[in-house]
Amino acid sequence: MLIPISSVSRIRVIEAFTRNASRRLSTDDIARLSDTKPSVARSQTQRLSELGIIEAVDGEENTFELNSDDEIGQLLRQLEGVVLKRLLEGEE
Repeated sequence: MLIPISSVSRIRVIEAFTRNASRRLSTDDIARLSDTKPSVARSQTQRLSELGIIEAVDGEENTFELNSDDEIGQLLRQLEGVVLKRLLEGEE
């Protein structure tokens, strides 16, 4: 089964947040940690923000963190990247 590139990119961005759950990440950090282009990191963070999974950090331009008030954001903090890493390994 083929997974659209946007889905793989989103998984990588989510994994970056999961592995760095206690940190605030800039879009440059997200691009580097997820091995995606900055434009991809921006579009994926916009989508994840619209879904409420991540939220912009007040007073810090282009900086995001997992939304601790969102159920998915809370669960991602608990995952510590294990499940997402397995998903990515399956893509290689």
